[in-house]
Amino acid sequence: MTCPIGSSGGGGGGRGRSSSPICGGGGEGRESCSIGVGDVNPDRTKPCSFRRQLLVHQQEVRIDPCTLCTCNNGRTSCIIERCPSDGGCPPREIVIIPEECCPQCPYKMVVENTNILYEETFEFSEGFTKRIRFALDVEVDKRQSSRIVRGTNLWKLSAWISPNEDGSGQKFSLEDQVFNYSGAEQEYIKKRGSRPWQWHELRYTMNFQGGTCDDYKYFCVKFDEADEPNPTYELDFTFRPVDDDEARLIDCVPLGEC
Repeated sequence: MTCPIGSSGGGGGGRGRSSSPICGGGGEGRESCSIGVGDVNPDRTKPCSFRRQLLVHQQEVRIDPCTLCTCNNGRTSCIIERCPSDGGCPPREIVIIPEECCPQCPYKMVVENTNILYEETFEFSEGFTKRIRFALDVEVDKRQSSRIVRGTNLWKLSAWISPNEDGSGQKFSLEDQVFNYSGAEQEYIKKRGSRPWQWHELRYTMNFQGGTCDDYKYFCVKFDEADEPNPTYELDFTFRPVDDDEARLIDCVPLGEC
């Protein structure tokens, strides 16, 4: 195909510079183009000359709702989003938004499973405080979920200590929202294959206050819809686990020895 950028990366075609559009596959629903500037010094990042603009390294510019370009050490790379032939919802539910590349549907998030990525165990005693660092992997039912879900304050992750492997019973050291602002608004984009939807560098503080050692057996989390979600463009938003089974939103791992 012909690269639709129509720009020059050489800033006038001076000596030692080249401007060469390259277009190809960029993943599901996307194509990529890049415009390079030669003589890149590997020890120092270089800017990009792009459409009569000077972009610094890692600076992004959106050409239109479907095209996002990024300067990467003298080379401008563009991702071109392609809309799926299937709108993802019945025609009567489709919403056309000028700022978006593709027609939008009401947001649906259907969760298959929630998994804590944490393998550390430790010894502790009454009055002990421990900062637990972990990651989270959420498995999504892609057949029932939207192609994309965006907004602010979308997700909530609560964490607690439980005497039971399934997280039931009294919740000790309960933290209602582990996600920070960016974690609560992390967008979901349906990707080809089994690429995980994950959060990294999560932190939870366990305080051994109340209860006994028999109560502090498992570290548990629950992934859920935030209390007051704010989806983009005020689209309708529904969230649920597969088969409405709340256990799919919860995961627990052994805590250690008390």
